[in-house]
Amino acid sequence: MRSRMGDAGIEHPSVVQSKTPISTSDGAKSDAHNAQKPIQDPDLAIIVERWPNLPEHIKAAIKALIHTQNKGEK
Repeated sequence: MRSRMGDAGIEHPSVVQSKTPISTSDGAKSDAHNAQKPIQDPDLAIIVERWPNLPEHIKAAIKALIHTQNKGEK
């Protein structure tokens, strides 16, 4: 006895889509866990805010002060 295939022909088996596994990583994929925290010190916040517009000689002076202070620490 012949089976009837109909007009469509032989059908492919349906594709079973698996469920996406739950990620075991702790961080968000957007790397949000590495996002910068807001600066709490108001003086430091002003320096960070204005840094891009400071003249190079002022930036150099600030860096020199920081490096001088770091040399005293050990």
